Order: sequence, then structure tokens, then C-alpha cells
Amino acid sequence: MVYPNPVADFNVQPTSTTILTPIITFTNLSTGANFWSWDLGDLTTFSNADPTPHTYADTGTYIITLITSTQYNCWDTAYQNITIEPDFMFYIPSAFTPNGNGLNDSFSGRGIFIEKYEMSIYDRWGNLVYKTDDINKPWTGKTKGGSEMAEVDVYVYSINVTDIKKNVHYYKGIVTLLK
Repeated sequence: MVYPNPVADFNVQPTSTTILTPIITFTNLSTGANFWSWDLGDLTTFSNADPTPHTYADTGTYIITLITSTQYNCWDTAYQNITIEPDFMFYIPSAFTPNGNGLNDSFSGRGIFIEKYEMSIYDRWGNLVYKTDDINKPWTGKTKGGSEMAEVDVYVYSINVTDIKKNVHYYKGIVTLLK
């Protein structure tokens, strides 16, 4: 006797997203099956017809595999790729306290997926007090080449960031130096 094969098929939404919203929804479109084996590509597996939406923990391309079978051990397999892309995020604090207590002792923007970084700090008269092109070298509140501590005041920053997709982001604002 010849038994019919199931047809494995499914849809994923979205097929590409970023790490900021890495949730993928699966819709089972298979026919003629009574067993389902899902492999979501990140060591997560399901054995029900419709898995719940899944959150991916890292960037990358994942191969989703659905194996369907019948009670007669006839089976079919379907595959789809999804991509979780990196996404630029950036934060700039509004104040810092360079008093040596280990908390908020320096000023810098912080973020992820940054390729290039430039920061300049100016006093209220427009004089450059600090400049860096290294996100790991924040302003510690020192002026005159690091020989003097800056006064408690409001300073103007200009930060230019290039993300990994080569997009340039410009930020200008103020930061308050407190003690």
C-alpha cells in the first residue's frame, strides 16, 4: 500500500529584523502531517504544530527547519533562512561627577555597533577643552592637556559616530560637570 507524503511548509515573519526587535513568528502551512519537528537554528526545538514566537539572542543568519511526518513514517522537510542584523544604539549622559569615587567619573557617549567615534568638548566661550577619536578615552573633566580640573559648569559636546552600516550620526548638546 502506498501512503501519501505530507507537505512541509511554513512562513516566518519577519524574515529579516534587527537585534533590537529579534522576535520571529512562525506559521505552519504544512498539510497531511501529524508530527512536526522544528529546529529554529539556535539550538531551540519544538515538536508541536505551531511554535510560539521566538526571540533570538544574537545577530546572524539562522536556518529554520521543519520536518513533518505521518503515522506511516512518510516525511517531508522545509527550510527558510532568517536574518537578525546588528543595529546601532547610542546613549549620551547629561551630567557626570569627576570626583574620583568611581561613579560617573567621566563623560562619553556609549553604544553598540560603532565603527568610528569623534568627540569634542567646549566651554561656554567656545574654547576646545577636550577632544578624542577613541570611545574608550572619555573626558575625565580635565582641561589644559589634562593638567587642571575643569570648573563645575555646563559644557557643549559635539559627537560624530559612524555605525557599522557606514551611517554617520551627529550629536550636539550640553553636559553638566558636577562635583
